[in-house]
Amino acid sequence: MPFKEDNKNNNDDRQNERSEDDKLDSRPFTDSPEKKRQKQGSPQLNEDFPQCSTSQKITEIKNDGNNIPNWVAGSSPAKYLSLDELIKVHDSIEKMAIVHQIAVNPLCKVEDLRRQCPHSKLHETVKNDMQKAFWDLLRDDLSKNPPDMKNAFSLIVDLKNMITEHLESANLLNALSAVNEALDFEHLQNLFDKNALNLNEILGTILSVLERLCAPIRDELVIKLKTTEDTIELFKGIFELVELMKMDMANFALSQNRQLITSQSAKIEFEEFMKIYEMDKCKNCSERLENIAIQCCKHCEKEFSENFGWNEERSKMLKQQILNFVNSEEPVRKIAMTRICDFVRQVLKQSGDPLKIPSGMSTFQTELASFTSRYYAIVMHNWNTFGRFYAQILDEEFNKLLEKK
Repeated sequence: MPFKEDNKNNNDDRQNERSEDDKLDSRPFTDSPEKKRQKQGSPQLNEDFPQCSTSQKITEIKNDGNNIPNWVAGSSPAKYLSLDELIKVHDSIEKMAIVHQIAVNPLCKVEDLRRQCPHSKLHETVKNDMQKAFWDLLRDDLSKNPPDMKNAFSLIVDLKNMITEHLESANLLNALSAVNEALDFEHLQNLFDKNALNLNEILGTILSVLERLCAPIRDELVIKLKTTEDTIELFKGIFELVELMKMDMANFALSQNRQLITSQSAKIEFEEFMKIYEMDKCKNCSERLENIAIQCCKHCEKEFSENFGWNEERSKMLKQQILNFVNSEEPVRKIAMTRICDFVRQVLKQSGDPLKIPSGMSTFQTELASFTSRYYAIVMHNWNTFGRFYAQILDEEFNKLLEKK
């Protein structure tokens, strides 16, 4: 069964982690300078629980108590997400954010949405360096004697394709015909084959076509490009102008459809939200629990039937108890949730005293330690960032209570 393989892998992981942890010093904490320093940061736990440090990785710890059989509980099975699922979630969230921004902000423009896209400094640095290297290479090609026009010709073709795609999407057929006539590909190819390409003349033709197509707000940029004598700078300027024209057209389409988007935003946001909400994060939970129940019952029948009188009725009871864990109101599950929440609250109090693993939680103490450590790091980061405001609010509320008394 699938459970056998998962359990075996989990047991191997736990044994490997224990072997690594044997090398660590698991002595109880004492009132040493190290402990005093740690009291000011992460809370200290006893040797049954790993240190919840935000700067250390939680590793498997040794259980000095009774040796619990590996079949009882292992590490939580890994959760795998396919690339398609990740892409769907990302697209849904992105669509919701865009629609929401357009609906609530009547002045929203495409450039505002672009600025909100998360681009790291590394991304921007790499992009700028690659573009600079390309333009430097093109400059070197044109500086040769005779000039190497291969890359320049490719750029002209790309530039024409960008303009035609933009006009086709906007359904500007007359302008599209004018561009195809002014930048006939066969004519350009013949000039390139004969080494007769005049870049300044071709770029001037392209600029004249764009001048008739672009919005009045871009006239200043067009005039500036007309006075540019450097071929490389003219190339770069024309590409920037085309990108700005695309943005202008997108803003125009946005303004034309803003009322429709606003009226449908609630429906669109709800539909995109439900795509995420309806994703079954535990779709195999029932099947996994049933496999676990079968394995546990078989093990109990094998080990306890002779000495403890294990029978079919006890197997049914055990199986039913395990299957009931799907229900959030199941008593054992509620008790476990209460103990976990109480334990996390104790950690956040930062008393500095050692904390003990809650009863019944020792079989997954590593997972509990990892979760608590990460949650503690988030809480501390939030407090370090906004703690002054929290303190101010608490002081104001406390003063109000004193005034009432």
